[in-house]
Amino acid sequence: MEFGDINENNLRSTTKFGHPIKVITTKDIADNQMQDYLGVGDWSPVNNKLRFQLYYPIEGITINYLLEKADKEWKLINSIIMVE
Repeated sequence: MEFGDINENNLRSTTKFGHPIKVITTKDIADNQMQDYLGVGDWSPVNNKLRFQLYYPIEGITINYLLEKADKEWKLINSIIMVE
C-alpha cells in the first residue's frame, strides 16, 4: 500500500519472487475490500536509525523493525511481531 515515498513511481522496478510488485492506494483497498496486502504503518528516521512498521491484515500481524546505519550499511537491531 502507498505510504509517503513508497509509491508506484519510486518502486517501479522492484520485484518479489521474480514478479513486479504492485503498489496500491487506500482507495484500491477499500473499493476492492482487500485484506491480502502489505502496508507500511510508520517510517521514522532519527539520526542513524530507522524505525518502521509493516502490517499484514489478512494474517492480523504487525511487525516493528529498528535498523541502524553503520559504515553505509543498515543492520537490523531489533524486531518484534505482534498479533491482533
